Amino acid sequence: MPKVAIVRTGQLKGNAEFLPPTQKFVRYEEDIAQIKAKIEEAIDLAVGGIDNVIKPGETVLIKPNLAFQAPPESYDLVDPRVVEAVIAHRLDREQLVVAALDAAGTATPDDLVPVVYADVDAARFGVARLSLWAH
Repeated sequence: MPKVAIVRTGQLKGNAEFLPPTQKFVRYEEDIAQIKAKIEEAIDLAVGGIDNVIKPGETVLIKPNLAFQAPPESYDLVDPRVVEAVIAHRLDREQLVVAALDAAGTATPDDLVPVVYADVDAARFGVARLSLWAH
């Protein structure tokens, strides 16, 4: 059965920039980091990790609803910071895979899983091993 997870980021520094009179998007690194952490939390709560949804070899399309500029408080569209944070989440894992391969030289997925997925419960290493094949 599909699950929905709702998490709250709290106040983001850039949100104040969307409010009148400026209504301009201002990007702050700490906002992206905070949103990324909450995306990871929501994915873990809903499906136990992104690797339980994205299978080896699959292509992922991130389709934001970005039609016009609107404040995040309006909920009219996906906040561009969320799109950036989702992409950053996947690129971070990719960097861990590359670093582990560089360090090991030659390695099997079984060798790499504990290194690349050190932040994941060992009970999920089976799925993590499959995810490595997508890299």
